[in-house]
Amino acid sequence: MICVKIFISEIGKLICKIFNSLKPSLMRNVNSSKGVEVVMETNKLLSSLCYFSIFFAGFIFPIIVYFIAEDPEVKNHAKVAFLSHLLPVIAVPLVIAGVFFDIGILATGSGFPFFMSMGIGISILLSIVVMIWNIYRGIKILL
Repeated sequence: MICVKIFISEIGKLICKIFNSLKPSLMRNVNSSKGVEVVMETNKLLSSLCYFSIFFAGFIFPIIVYFIAEDPEVKNHAKVAFLSHLLPVIAVPLVIAGVFFDIGILATGSGFPFFMSMGIGISILLSIVVMIWNIYRGIKILL
């Protein structure tokens, strides 16, 4: 548990350093037309990374971006990405309930554990749909 807290705090510090190192260079160029484009590209990149974080940081990255970012659009994308990353967790109680419903079948080995298989199938299907949706949203924001 302590290792997880240390890991999360180190990731947060690293993202803060990256975000703060980008911020001053972007603010100097806000008056020029290129500076506005760079700020917009950074916001787009952060928003899309929130969706793509399903591959590398799970729900941690969108939470950190939500609390660090100042742009309301980036905050909105971080919130939506966080909620979409939590959707597959909804299927976990289905799997647990399936194990409890099929405990007699599993103990005796006399049949097929239908409810547990159905819960695992729904969980896998939901995870695949959420992953495809996050990829779609991340690419859509970048384009």
